[in-house]
Amino acid sequence: QQVESFPLPLSSWSSGLHLAAKSSNCMVLAAGEQLWVYSLKGVLLSSFKDHTGPITSISVDSFRVVTASQDLSLRVLTWRNHRDGGLTLESQYHLLGGSHTMARGFTHVACDYSSIVGSVEGNDGKDVLKAYSFTS
Repeated sequence: QQVESFPLPLSSWSSGLHLAAKSSNCMVLAAGEQLWVYSLKGVLLSSFKDHTGPITSISVDSFRVVTASQDLSLRVLTWRNHRDGGLTLESQYHLLGGSHTMARGFTHVACDYSSIVGSVEGNDGKDVLKAYSFTS
């Protein structure tokens, strides 16, 4: 059953729209170079514009959000409890994926509590998987 409905802040329809649910009260939306975190009531909790190219993929888990972009970078943001009891994101890491002379940009990303895997589209038609690991 539908519990809420609210308009999105996009000026026009974007085919590069990415959505992910964080929990029963929070969602992540990415379009163009921007990332937004909304409550399910439509309240903007936080927003980020860390990329210089369009976001092509997002991965959301209970610890972090990872965005992949055509600018050949991954951005890692971590969930934080807000003082009013809600959730917010905090930008943590900027991971570079190589050179535009060799690749067009990241196309997909997936993460879990210990690692990130991203797919980079090669200029020669051969994609490359890049893996990153979180160590303590």
